[in-house]
Amino acid sequence: MNNGEHFFAGSVKWVVKRLLSLCLVLAEDMQRIVQVVVVLWAFCGPCFGVIMFFLDAPRDDAKTRREVQSRSELKPMRDDYDNLIHTRIWTLNPSEVEAIFGAPLSVTGSAFGGGTNEPVRAGGSIHGRHPDDLVLAIFAPSGAAISGLHNPDPASCHDHIDLHAVREFGYLEIYYGVSGTGIQQAVLYFRADGGFVPLQSTNDFARRLEWDKNRFAAVKKWLDGHLPKLTDFGIVQVAEVSPLPEPNRGPGAAHQFKYAQTVPVWVQGGGMAFNIAGKEEPFPETKFTNHCIEVRIAALSPDAPQPDNPPVFCRPVTPGVPFGFEVNGRCFSITPKFVNIGAHPAGPFNVPPSNMR
Repeated sequence: MNNGEHFFAGSVKWVVKRLLSLCLVLAEDMQRIVQVVVVLWAFCGPCFGVIMFFLDAPRDDAKTRREVQSRSELKPMRDDYDNLIHTRIWTLNPSEVEAIFGAPLSVTGSAFGGGTNEPVRAGGSIHGRHPDDLVLAIFAPSGAAISGLHNPDPASCHDHIDLHAVREFGYLEIYYGVSGTGIQQAVLYFRADGGFVPLQSTNDFARRLEWDKNRFAAVKKWLDGHLPKLTDFGIVQVAEVSPLPEPNRGPGAAHQFKYAQTVPVWVQGGGMAFNIAGKEEPFPETKFTNHCIEVRIAALSPDAPQPDNPPVFCRPVTPGVPFGFEVNGRCFSITPKFVNIGAHPAGPFNVPPSNMR
């Protein structure tokens, strides 16, 4: 996983959700997918922004999808869907993806003109043409976002979108970042069969939800048998952290922030141990920061000398939302809970493994 390509996601997640909701209202009567590009000027530097877009739901009526999206019975499945993407798919590297799902059915080239095997799309489409039997679950998000951070040299932009089959059950679309190897977004689609129920009106909701539930169960069962095994640490309490005051600086001088980091929490499971700390990371050339979680491989005892390993994970996270990371082919997930005990606690803030869940 390329942490830099995931870095933008945490701080703009709330903006993405609200703007997409607005765009869904404005575009509800449109008969094609609308692509939305939003440049966040507050964070703006050369070649930086956020590209937001609607996901493809060709079998459904767009207005009806919008009407049912807020129904309470969808929330548990939406959470399950999001957790699957964040903890199981984002942790994979390209060689693992191909070993598990096979060669991609299609590869869509760089949105910024990089050298992949297909040209930049015409007509504003983010992804290439989808199969006719592709289905977006009614509990899946209606839109997604990728980073606009890229190299000004088009030949150095290797971002691309791969579409893989998930056996006869569905499709997995993976959006790789500018390096061409780090996953920055992923979407799980289903594959229609003879019993599929298109969502053309709210009268179709109950039958379509039942179909989606059965399809999702089949996809998860297959993934559980083919993805790397997962060790779930459950809820881990991490101390909150805030940036320290910025020193005085002259007009036009660069920002000179110092950022606090909490004493790590030690956790153990799956034959490994990790130190987990809250951390503030700055956006380059701005005064804005991201509240991040940093994970480092630790000694197998919290009382042993801790190695100074580089982070295996460092990016923004959402409190209460699981995130995943991979070490040596083994996958781990954590649900962070931030605790306000100050940026510089007096001693180690360790949570014994038995109390983590």
